[in-house]
Formats: sequence, C-alpha cells, structure tokens
Amino acid sequence: MTKSKKLISICCITLMVAMLLLAGCSSGGSSQAEGGEPVPSDSGSAVADTEKQEDVTITMWMRWPEFAELNKEVIAKFEAKYPYIHVENTEVATSQYLPQLQTAIAGSELPDIFANYSSLPLYQLHDLDVVHSLNDVIGDQKDKFEKGMFTPGMTMIDGDIYAFPITSNHRDGYVMYYNKDVLQKAGLGEQDIPKNWDDLLKVGKQIEEKTDGKAYGVVMGMQEHWLVNNIIAHLSSAITPEVLPNSHLNPHTGQYVYDTDGIVETLQYIKKLSDEEVLHPNSLLVKAPEAATLFAGGQAAFLMSGLWEIPTFYKAGFQSFGVAPLPTKDGKAMYEEVNGDPKSALYVSKKTKHFNEVKLFLQFMMDEYYKGLVSNEINFSPIPEINQSVEIKDANLKKGLDMQDNLFFFTPHPFIKNLNTVQVNEAMSGKLPKEKPADILEGYLVGQITDVKQALKKIGDAHNQLLKKTIEEVKAKGVEVDSSDWQFADWESFKSYEVK
Repeated sequence: MTKSKKLISICCITLMVAMLLLAGCSSGGSSQAEGGEPVPSDSGSAVADTEKQEDVTITMWMRWPEFAELNKEVIAKFEAKYPYIHVENTEVATSQYLPQLQTAIAGSELPDIFANYSSLPLYQLHDLDVVHSLNDVIGDQKDKFEKGMFTPGMTMIDGDIYAFPITSNHRDGYVMYYNKDVLQKAGLGEQDIPKNWDDLLKVGKQIEEKTDGKAYGVVMGMQEHWLVNNIIAHLSSAITPEVLPNSHLNPHTGQYVYDTDGIVETLQYIKKLSDEEVLHPNSLLVKAPEAATLFAGGQAAFLMSGLWEIPTFYKAGFQSFGVAPLPTKDGKAMYEEVNGDPKSALYVSKKTKHFNEVKLFLQFMMDEYYKGLVSNEINFSPIPEINQSVEIKDANLKKGLDMQDNLFFFTPHPFIKNLNTVQVNEAMSGKLPKEKPADILEGYLVGQITDVKQALKKIGDAHNQLLKKTIEEVKAKGVEVDSSDWQFADWESFKSYEVK
C-alpha cells in the first residue's frame, strides 16, 4: 500500500472512531461492537416481536429464475414475522447481472444483499473491500453444511466467512432429457435410451428416419457458451479424468491442459452428430430456453441441459419426458468438480446500514429457504440433513438430483494449499485467454477451425505461460508462492480430495 493510501486509511479510521464515540454518547440506538461492527439485534436472543421497531427496508438482488417463486414465498413469511422489515428483492436476468454488479461496485451502490457471480470471485470482492463478514450469521451451524462449502479463498478469507450458500454445491450437473412421445412415434421406448455415444448416434438416426425427418435426435442451446462448456466438461471427464474438467488443471503436473483426449474427442463427436444430422440444425442458433421449447414441441428426442428445465416443462404443461445421465463415449462414469467456489450464494454489502436486519433475514432463510428448496422440488439445500428429511415426490426431479449429487467430488485447488496463490489469480485476472472449448467447437462446426487439438493447445500454452510469468512477478514482491502450489500428487479421480 502506498504512503498516501495509508494516510487516507488512518484518517478514515480516526474519523470513524470519533463518530462512533459521539454516537455512543448521544444516542440510545442499536449498540455497536468495539471497532464499529454492528451487534446484531438478535445476538443470543432476537428482539421481541412485540417491541415497536422502526420500519427498515433491506434490498436484495437475485439472479436465478428457478428460485423466483420461492423467493417471494420466503420473503412473505419473513415480513409476516418481522412486520417492520421489508425485503425489496430484484430479480436480475443472469445475462445482465455481471455488468449491473460491476456498475454498482464502481458507484458504491450495491444492495444490502447480492447474488454471487463466478467472474467476480470472493477474493476480488474482498480486495475491493465491498463484502461483509458473515461469521455471526452462520454461527455454530458451519459444521452442518456439506463438505467443502467453506473453503479458503472461495467462501472464506483469513478464517472469516463471507458467502452465504443458497443451494448445495452439487448443482448444475447436466443431464439428458428424453421425450417419451417422440420415442413412441419412432417405435422406441425407455429401454432404448442411449448410454454411450455409438448408441446415441444410432438411435438418433432411427428417430429421424422413423419420424420422416420431423424430429432430430438431439438438441442443445449452443448459443449459451457456458452451457456448452459445462456439457463438454462432463463428457470429457469420462475420457480424461486425471485433468479437472472445468478448471482444466492437471493436479499432478500443476499445468493447465485444454487439448486432452477427452475434450478433443468430445468436440469431434458433437461435430459428427451435426454432420450426420442427428443434432438439430437450430442448435447453433438458439439459447437454452429455445432448445427446451424445440424439445418439448417434439422436434428432438433428447435434450442436453440442466435440471432447472424440469419446473419449466411442468409450467408449460409438458409432462411426457424423463431424465437420464448424459451418454459418455464408452458408457463410463463422468464427474464434476466441487472446489469450494459456491455455485449459488449471497454476499452482504460492507456498507449496509441494516446488518442487524440482514442477519435476521439470512438466518430465517437457513430455516425456511433451505427446506423450501427441497419441499418445492427445486434443488438440494447446502445442509445434507435437510435434504434427507424432506421428501421429493416428483420422480424425474428425484432421479435427476440423485444423479447430480453422486456426480460431484471435492477437488484440489491452489487456494487450499497456499492462500497466497490468490494474489497470483488476482494478477492474472482479465489476462487469461478468453477462448474456451465452446468457442473452439463453434468455429469447428462452421468450418473456421479444422484442427481442434492445435486450437485447444494454444489456449493451454497461453494459460501456462501467463501462470509462470505471474508467479515470478508475485514472488519478486516478496510473496511466498511457488508453482508447486498447483501440484497435488495425492489427487485421485472420482474421490473427494482430503485436505491435509
């Protein structure tokens, strides 16, 4: 930190202390802990509901459409219990959320509570000094959460919790839906659901032939590159499990590898589906919702997507479907990473003026929201005990959630070995190759790329060169960090990593 920044910080702290001392002498309002931290009104025991409270509004931004109805339900219950607290929730479209969040941070206009986004990880938000510690919110409930939920650099910094989990981290596992009506028209049944790539190609051709070209084998919303990247990751992990499917790190070597046999063969297979007209031709042109509509409308027998489609299908009146695992090359198992980075979580603005009320709301969510996730058949909560105690009646969702839950394993990450690696990630932010496997696939399908292995290798080489250069730069500043922090000799595929 520069001398000028230190001087400003000292002045600010001095001013804050002076203001707090004045406030303590002149006001009988809510108490403050030493150093200015608010003492939650329900620390130890909540403020009596009968006591007259000043009306307060806390603001919140959410970005997951599948949770929208549950949000309304839980907020209504909370406001009924605490009539003096109003929760003003704004549902932001995922596609618009990142720029809105960046603008709010730049203008110091964050809401009291806001949803996480992977492109703005905790360590960056903490470095920007915009997030509030949630130790008082989680309290002694920490051990009830699933393994790997509270991880250094991901949900915790210097031992303090900053992320409030919304769902289990075992979410966004991808599945293959099948349209029972299309299968029936093609003279096929659920026993014909493909488990491997050869069978998917074969069944896809049968469907096109027996429906006189009215239905294709598979449809995907390939305009959503995040969706395609995740599906590629799932499929490739069955072929090259030694390389982490999403982060592309080989924990044994500490190198990032994109041109694995798994990714190369997956891209080649998807192109084969396209070339042989098993893949719906509109797949390249549509996003996930449009692809789901084509599938529900009988234009494809199979849809590759996430579990969030299930309530959407029911809401649209479509029920003639089932859910199955994605078919892999040889029918072998695949897996997904859990490295502590929360799939869906909430942060609290450090500048909130209503932390007492925010704490009450988040603790209320731990009771009502987590149960509602499961009872409303949306997803699993981050507390396994709740998931086991609440019955899921819908067969499709129960099957999908069970498949998804068994798909995830806790994987190694440099943060858990040496938190100083956060500084390397921060220095690399914005400089990493912007191309991902989905970008290569798009170029491959339209003929702009002919050698996918070389194109993928180029991404990996650029990533590793940047990593090496950045480690050297950070070390030169006196930070203890080394390339070995990215190496985990004891990592085994299909086993949750045990933190030593």
